[in-house]
Amino acid sequence: MAKNRITEIWNQAIELNDAWREFASTRAQKEFANMPTGFDEMKNRLGTNPDIPKLFEAGQAFLTASAKRSKAIEQLKQLLLDELFNSNLLAVGYRQKPSESRGPVQIDPIFFEYPDIDWEGNCAEFNGKRFRAIRIFNPQILRGYQKLKTGRPSSGPVISAAIGQLVKINPDFCNLPRSIACEEIRKSIGKQSKPGNGLSDKNLEKYIIANCGVRRITK
Repeated sequence: MAKNRITEIWNQAIELNDAWREFASTRAQKEFANMPTGFDEMKNRLGTNPDIPKLFEAGQAFLTASAKRSKAIEQLKQLLLDELFNSNLLAVGYRQKPSESRGPVQIDPIFFEYPDIDWEGNCAEFNGKRFRAIRIFNPQILRGYQKLKTGRPSSGPVISAAIGQLVKINPDFCNLPRSIACEEIRKSIGKQSKPGNGLSDKNLEKYIIANCGVRRITK
């Protein structure tokens, strides 16, 4: 991709630290926006005349809500990485290793398989490469854009279609335990999990969240 186009993309793209929310599905965004914070739950439990039992209950509610919110953020971040790995989203940033770039460059999708990420710092490192000031962009709005080759064929559309069909068959599918739901998806697709085929529980969980919502998936 031409240098001027990369710079144009970088100027319009979303910072990595904000991208996990910006590029989440509409349903996931709504679920997260309506998820109470730890302070919200603590305030609800305390009431106007807090006593020792209420203080204990409020503390537990704070921890539970905070953990649930943190888990939701982690899941949405993992889903973003999967979208990047499958070239559904595009990442650009300034290369620091193995050599420094003068301007932003496009980041290979394979970089996002298992990167070590500093989300607050918008930088990441993997396999001897490091990028800073990473920003994310939806490449589908670019005229003539061609996807870079990824580490595996994109399984996302197949997985999402399988989940949609399973929900039609069983409206309670989204409330199934995670391990059972993942096995049902594999049965629907007709394949078992193998290295690189995107059908592991960890990967399928991302698509369950994207299609069913953060709060409905159970362990």
